[in-house]
Amino acid sequence: MKVRYAGLFPRGPIQFHGVDSLDPEREYVVLELSVQSGHFAYFRIEVVPNEAPPLFDIRLFEVLDAEIAPGWVARQNDGVLTLGPSSWGVSGFWEAYLDRQDWAIRDYLYERNKLME
Repeated sequence: MKVRYAGLFPRGPIQFHGVDSLDPEREYVVLELSVQSGHFAYFRIEVVPNEAPPLFDIRLFEVLDAEIAPGWVARQNDGVLTLGPSSWGVSGFWEAYLDRQDWAIRDYLYERNKLME
């Protein structure tokens, strides 16, 4: 799935954290999609290489290519539905990634590289 930053136009509450790093001229690959019950949906997008890929409100983007990546799976945990690589759904994955644990970094890079091809 590929998207482009469309600007700050959505109505209602929105999370702007990290928006200043988005470029409306750039195409972004969606690494993961999360939807929380009663809230908005979020794309996980790598903006800066070698930094943790943040979640952005999907209303900030236009979808350029809606095809879901092969190998993505749906997971549900605590009212959050996530679509993304299966290895990222392991309990504690993102915490381990942020702690720079080797196995999580390796899994992240492997899946990210497949998605970026």
